[in-house]
Amino acid sequence: MSLGTLTTAMPGLRGIVRSVYREVMAALSATGCEAIVSAGHLARDLPSADPRIMVVSTSRSPRSCVRWTCS
Repeated sequence: MSLGTLTTAMPGLRGIVRSVYREVMAALSATGCEAIVSAGHLARDLPSADPRIMVVSTSRSPRSCVRWTCS
């Protein structure tokens, strides 16, 4: 089950899930990697402070909510 599906089914968890996404983005930013974070309907509420981290509502890969590359 994706985090987006979980927040649709249980709206009370949206604040917690937003915090999880923010922690994930902070960790990815600290690695210096580029990343695409698929956050579903929460994407508009999760701006990234790091230009290397892109938050989108949908991803090409339905099995992954985070994709990253490092040089």
